[in-house]
Amino acid sequence: MTLPDLDTPAPIQLIRSAWQPDDLHSATRLSALVAAAQLLRVRRGIYIDAATWVRSPPWVRAQIAVAAMAHRLPNSLFCRDSAMLLHGLPLITPPPHVTVRTQDPSLVGIGRRESMTGSTSAESWLAAYSTRSQEEPTTAALLNVPTRRFETVLPRGMTRGSARESQRRGILRTPQVRLPASALSVVTGPESGYWVEPVEIALPDAASRLPFPEAVAVLDAFLAQSALGDLLKPPESSAGLSDWGDGFLTHRLNRRWRAAVGFADARAESPAESVSRALIHQLGFATPALQVWIATDIGDERVDFEWVLQARSRSGASRPRRIVGEFDGRGKYFDEALLQGRSAKEVHYAEKLREDALRRTGRDVVRWGWSDLARPEILAARLAQAGVPRAREGTRPAVVVGAAHSAPALPSPSHRPDQRPNPRG
Repeated sequence: MTLPDLDTPAPIQLIRSAWQPDDLHSATRLSALVAAAQLLRVRRGIYIDAATWVRSPPWVRAQIAVAAMAHRLPNSLFCRDSAMLLHGLPLITPPPHVTVRTQDPSLVGIGRRESMTGSTSAESWLAAYSTRSQEEPTTAALLNVPTRRFETVLPRGMTRGSARESQRRGILRTPQVRLPASALSVVTGPESGYWVEPVEIALPDAASRLPFPEAVAVLDAFLAQSALGDLLKPPESSAGLSDWGDGFLTHRLNRRWRAAVGFADARAESPAESVSRALIHQLGFATPALQVWIATDIGDERVDFEWVLQARSRSGASRPRRIVGEFDGRGKYFDEALLQGRSAKEVHYAEKLREDALRRTGRDVVRWGWSDLARPEILAARLAQAGVPRAREGTRPAVVVGAAHSAPALPSPSHRPDQRPNPRG
């Protein structure tokens, strides 16, 4: 489906406490603004406009927390999920932690969730905010994103003890690259930018731990960016990409990584399509063609999926039966950018005309949304009812947590948005 160009909002600006010309520290003034429910504290000394945080969805808050960590500790080395965000790769489920490396074993694990309201209780802050804004957020809006620290990736064949010793002696060094302050599109990072693990480490380290559909979504986007030349280090080939985890992933994680790489396809245009394709495969249904152009009486239309089945008429003649599959997200009916000045009713009517035109070509059409991806048995029932055949016995797919909570995926620069109220799919 052809997508409109979207206006990119100005990135969120974080506020950092500092010494003032009058030799007073701004933290005192900023803390007073927190108490007055005008600001929230994301990290010690790093603040954000209260309404901006409260109104931001979880996938935006995750990026704000990464930027706040970089402002607070500029030498932080981001890894795993946080590195994925900084490399512009989408995550279906908003990351629950800011993920960084540490050389101190005593710091490994999930840190304390910092209070966003300082010395003011959450209840008092919410009451003050409601008085100011006429909004009534719950205490869930004040949940900060904690930091989770990991030791460096462990080279294959090396024990953790020997790795620590090699680090102390400067023999084992953690690879890192610097990304600009604009690496996260929704929030401005520190002027010095971000230190992040290179994609050839961060990608297999993160994707190998994700459920198969979510790993496929990340890799589909990665291959799409690679094809467009948007990567610092594109793989020489898909075979080369499969080898990226050989030096440090465990055998189990490496098998998961290679399975996801082998299934990835750069033609998927959104996380929703990627997850759909992975679930269709796991459920045992026949493999569809992707991004198929179809000539209709209202013009050429591009569809997400198409199955071409060989069927026989009553006369015995063989003729193909075609089934179109479409992911139908709510964004195109409610997102102002995707509506492009039209009402939801107008978009819904245009979509009906499009589907009618597809049906007039002799094709059947089956649609599904995020709620169906969260319950794979519902997706399976929809596909079976439409006549999509099973090619093999299916497996039990993992529940896609982000889909279950209708949490939009995080954006990547080149993987364009689809039909949800977030920057992608």
